[in-house]
Amino acid sequence: ASFSDHQSIVDAVKKVDVVISAISGVHIRSHSIGLQLNLINAIKEAGNVKRFLPSEFGLESLRMGDALEPRTVTFEDKIVVRKAIEEANIPFTYISANLFASYFAGSLSQLGSFVPPRKKVHLFGDGTLKAIFVDEDDASEDKSFGCIKQEDDVNGKVGVTLSKEKDLMTIAGDALKTNITTLSPLVLPTSEQLRFFATLVAKKLLKTKVNIF
Repeated sequence: ASFSDHQSIVDAVKKVDVVISAISGVHIRSHSIGLQLNLINAIKEAGNVKRFLPSEFGLESLRMGDALEPRTVTFEDKIVVRKAIEEANIPFTYISANLFASYFAGSLSQLGSFVPPRKKVHLFGDGTLKAIFVDEDDASEDKSFGCIKQEDDVNGKVGVTLSKEKDLMTIAGDALKTNITTLSPLVLPTSEQLRFFATLVAKKLLKTKVNIF
């Protein structure tokens, strides 16, 4: 099927019960979130789809009213898509992927870049804002899914739920180790990287008792 061929989309969705969209919404590369409106029209016409999951890469759009340009285009378009889904009475599920580490951590969250800045870093807000980065490999593992959830309670207040059934400390430790080992080579000077490597060799290969770097 093609987004430019309405009938081909209708024919395609008639063959399935659930439609999951993973279309790109990255404003600095390719931005195609709005094309889902064609998919929504086809789902509505087909009339057989029991569940639609639209593309929700990035943060929760409804909580990003203070977002800065050029990122606002993604949030605004996702809200338009959501409105169209709900007006068409299509059963839906929204899953916000939040911040993928490979897109943001390496550049220290500098918009329009995938590598760390060398001269200047832009701080958002007053410099004390916190963010959560998701490692893609962790997000795909069943042991990680749902260990921490942010959701509204019955009174509409936002809270965080920690799972009692999953080993949260092990999962968090693995994620932290992965993020540090991925980010460090991008931001640490060569001298610090050599110190880390020397410590690792002394500890793992030579079995020498050394202070952890």
